[in-house]
Amino acid sequence: MYGSSTACVVLLNKENSTLYTANIGDSGFMVVRRGRVIHRSEEQQHYFNTPFQLSLPPPGYQQDVLSDRPDAAITDNFPVEDGDVILVATDGVFDNLPHNLIVNELVKVSFSNSNVI
Repeated sequence: MYGSSTACVVLLNKENSTLYTANIGDSGFMVVRRGRVIHRSEEQQHYFNTPFQLSLPPPGYQQDVLSDRPDAAITDNFPVEDGDVILVATDGVFDNLPHNLIVNELVKVSFSNSNVI
């Protein structure tokens, strides 16, 4: 099977209240605390509308396909608190929904679920 993908991996360590992330391309995450975005992943693009991506091109086409290695991912760790809301999404969400709409919906989630961590 051949294809390509951007990826965002998020791990929450409840013991130390830390979010560990690895992100490549234009998928990503954001952390909302008390109605404010306190952390957001960075997009990676080679140039406009061409995100970094993990790909497996068909034999003979490797030179024609932009392909990034997993070690190109941006890794990070970030302390989180009880009540924080973590959204992991593709660029389809981040590119097509207004920032304030996303934050407003996440605020609703934070008030309806007091045990996020």
